Amino acid sequence: MNIYLDIDGVLLANDNNLAKFAHEFLVYVTSRYPTYWLTTHCRGDVAYTHQFIKRTFTSDAYQVAKQIIPTSWQTLKTEAIDFTQPL
Repeated sequence: MNIYLDIDGVLLANDNNLAKFAHEFLVYVTSRYPTYWLTTHCRGDVAYTHQFIKRTFTSDAYQVAKQIIPTSWQTLKTEAIDFTQPL
């Protein structure tokens, strides 16, 4: 099973704060499942994503988040989802 993560409103509670338990959640999912970015902050180029999250993620959460795989999509985020994988 693949995990697809958004940033705004999911991992970030607001523009300045990491959501409660986001670090623990990231550790859990990245250690068990292939985990992908599915966010407007990542459309194939993970460098911008890293720059964006580094300003609000804790150092530990940032290190875990760097393991997340970028996705590419044009119009709809669902274009990046591999629907051949089990749900």
